[in-house]
Amino acid sequence: MQKKVWITASIALALAGAGAVVTSNLAGVSPAAIVYAAENWYNQPVYSERSNAVIDTRGVKGIENNQYGYGDSNPGTYTVTAGTNIGAKWRTAFFLHAGDIVSNNNPSGKNQTYFGNGAPQGVTMDKAGNMYIAISRRNSNWATSGYLYQGYIMRLDPFAIDTLIKNPKLLRTNPQSLIKANHVRFSDVDGAFASGSLAYDPATDTVKFFVAYSRTDSAFMATHPIQLATVNAQSLQRTGTVKFDLYDSVLKRYEAQPNTLAFDNNGNFYSVGAASLNTSNGSAYITLRGVPTGGGHYSVSQLGMSIKPILANQLQGISIDNDRLYINSNAAYLSIDLNNFAKNANNPSMAASANNWMNVEVNRISANREAENVVAHDGVKYMMLTSPSEVLMNGDRTGGGSTTPVQPAKKTLYISAPGGVNAFVQPGSGATSRHFAFGSHWIYTDVKTVNGATYYQIDTNLWIKDVDMSFTKPGAVVRNGIVQAYAANNGGIALWSDYQSPRRPSKIIKSGSKWKYSMTAQYDGTTWYKVGTNAWLDGNGARVIK
Repeated sequence: MQKKVWITASIALALAGAGAVVTSNLAGVSPAAIVYAAENWYNQPVYSERSNAVIDTRGVKGIENNQYGYGDSNPGTYTVTAGTNIGAKWRTAFFLHAGDIVSNNNPSGKNQTYFGNGAPQGVTMDKAGNMYIAISRRNSNWATSGYLYQGYIMRLDPFAIDTLIKNPKLLRTNPQSLIKANHVRFSDVDGAFASGSLAYDPATDTVKFFVAYSRTDSAFMATHPIQLATVNAQSLQRTGTVKFDLYDSVLKRYEAQPNTLAFDNNGNFYSVGAASLNTSNGSAYITLRGVPTGGGHYSVSQLGMSIKPILANQLQGISIDNDRLYINSNAAYLSIDLNNFAKNANNPSMAASANNWMNVEVNRISANREAENVVAHDGVKYMMLTSPSEVLMNGDRTGGGSTTPVQPAKKTLYISAPGGVNAFVQPGSGATSRHFAFGSHWIYTDVKTVNGATYYQIDTNLWIKDVDMSFTKPGAVVRNGIVQAYAANNGGIALWSDYQSPRRPSKIIKSGSKWKYSMTAQYDGTTWYKVGTNAWLDGNGARVIK
């Protein structure tokens, strides 16, 4: 079902991210149409002016579009030449494959050809240290199909990453040594793929991306909803797609799909674009945020504070690690404190002091190359370069890798299927009468993929399917904030005795009332908020405001 999301934003965005140059300019638009900050369909307060946080970028400039050079296939060392950490060293971690790879280590279980002449346009990492790389190239039928790219996801586990750091060209010389041991796995080749927007969602333990269309004009977007695709992080099977519109009611046009994407620990998504705004007297970064409302849907709005100056006219990718938002612009990046930014972004009075609370890190490295994104995990940063496709790293890995060929590198799984699940006698067949309760945890000893699904062995003749389990404990986690209840008809909303079934109503509260919550829980596709003893608010009738 298509979800309509109305963005009464008066700022036209160039939220095209990877590969897109600043193109949005509102010259000739009346001042009344460009001074209001974004508000979403929940009618947040409208501020009289979009605020602009001018930060100290320490002279850092990224490489402008099409001005980057080429490297060679020899491991190298690069130096931070400007920014927060002048003199810091980055070095080659490994190179990606340059030729085609044929493998059946994918959801279909059939041999597919994974082309090596595409661009690694997206990279992300999960909490266990697995790296996911999106490799794409233009569809031959892009003009008629409407989809610009075909591509696939390649996942490297921690053992593969550590092995490649020791032998940076192994994916070129002997990739099967890692693939056959399940240290490298692929998705199926997808004809409706992404351009730079690959991101791991820690709240759902999934990988997601925005599908790239071949056209971005309003007439096309009016009949082609934005598509946010979901991929199972273990099997790499595409499991679903959320569709919605972004409509600018001031300029009366449908906006194109965002091409940058990152998720915070609460499952909120962010997309950043570089735009030329009359209100900012120049180019600035604009941030879009989507807050999950249950059932895979999001409430989407622009944040009211822009960030300037931009590092370059080509914004390639964004990521989030340890509550820091990274924005990458070709061999240069900046990162800010995401919690502080999200808290202050709709408060114009905080813009002037942004340098005091954003905790800005900004750096430019000496590689004169196109860089698709910067990601971080456990204090180590990675930068994806092209020409050739190369991953750089800054920092030292201490894990040493795992010799167990499983994904991710953990030995405990949790039953995440609501109501529990019955195990299989063997992967893909023979359901047993042995029932395993929701939330229970088990040690697994083997992993096998059959017909596109991955199964985990927890005992003799007992296998759990990937869609029924997770590597993180389902249920409630301690998390504080403020949530606002809402109902379409402004009527009452029920609080419930528990987030799990069976549950019973415990109280009726007013739409619009605000509540402090002390815990959140994911259950049956919905986020729940604990606002009191035996009092849980269904996320489908809630909006997080802090």
